[in-house]
Amino acid sequence: MDIDSEKVIDFELVQVSETGSSVKVEAVGFKHCFSRVLDDHKLNVDKFASDRHVSIRKIMKDNYKDVKHNFDVFHSAKNISSKLRKIAKKKDNEDIECWIKSINNHVWWCSRNCEKDPSMLVEMWMSLIHHIAGKHSFHDDNRFTLFKECRHPAIDPSTNRLKKWLVEGSSAHQALVKVVLNKLLLNDMKHLAEFMHTGALEVFHNVVLKYAPKRLEFDFPYMSARLKLAALDHNYNVGRAQAVVQQPSASSSQKGELQYKKSFSKIQKQWVLKPVYEKENYNYVFDMMAGVVKRKHNKQIDPIELAPAQNIAPLPAPTKEEMLATHSSRF
Repeated sequence: MDIDSEKVIDFELVQVSETGSSVKVEAVGFKHCFSRVLDDHKLNVDKFASDRHVSIRKIMKDNYKDVKHNFDVFHSAKNISSKLRKIAKKKDNEDIECWIKSINNHVWWCSRNCEKDPSMLVEMWMSLIHHIAGKHSFHDDNRFTLFKECRHPAIDPSTNRLKKWLVEGSSAHQALVKVVLNKLLLNDMKHLAEFMHTGALEVFHNVVLKYAPKRLEFDFPYMSARLKLAALDHNYNVGRAQAVVQQPSASSSQKGELQYKKSFSKIQKQWVLKPVYEKENYNYVFDMMAGVVKRKHNKQIDPIELAPAQNIAPLPAPTKEEMLATHSSRF
């Protein structure tokens, strides 16, 4: 997906029989698709964002050193939130729970406001261990050379707060510090400095479910066709504006107001507002129908994509007679 237009430019459908292992599927698909984008489509890729998939990181490091590899803020923040929810379930760490959403927002804020400086981003992220304990200036901490105090307005100590500051040195604070200062996490944080995220790609994945539900199984050529339909649907409707109220009602205050819908988040365990967008446009379907008629008239039929080998076994299957000859019961 192109990060500027948010349109799908190519995709690769991989069957597990091609790789021998489901673990390798994503890396193989990425390698085929990315090489096609660079070599066949001749696109000039300056930077690329993905989740923290180990195999993709290695491919980028070994084969595409000229392309700047960034990590997706969305998945990174989601991973951190998952770790915090896990430690918040332990005894004496319950006070962390109410901070998780704010910490998630802090990851996004750091990535967006670090001025593309990885070192600055790391220090902005680490400042969380002081802020959450009610300390907003940390000049005495020699780990901070670029970011020595919080950027939010001064907080009145007498103000009633919905979220309590964590007590420095408490079980909850120590557990949080352990997550925040994890060496692997700090190293990964440096890859968030470009503020790239794959939110639009997650939207496309939801469109795919409309054409290819996970509960159903499709043969290779039909799955490929359904993915193409999903890409056409997404590309034609991407960038829709948020819907506005046309006819005022009891639930909407006035005409022209932006529309939202209420949704209960199972993860956050609270109600959240989600924007409602303008209805999808499917006028492109008429062009497809015209193309079908034209191909039928010209007797132009495209070859069907052949599916890879169906058997994932690395060895050819012997005959039934050969297997019976060597068969013995475990009893």
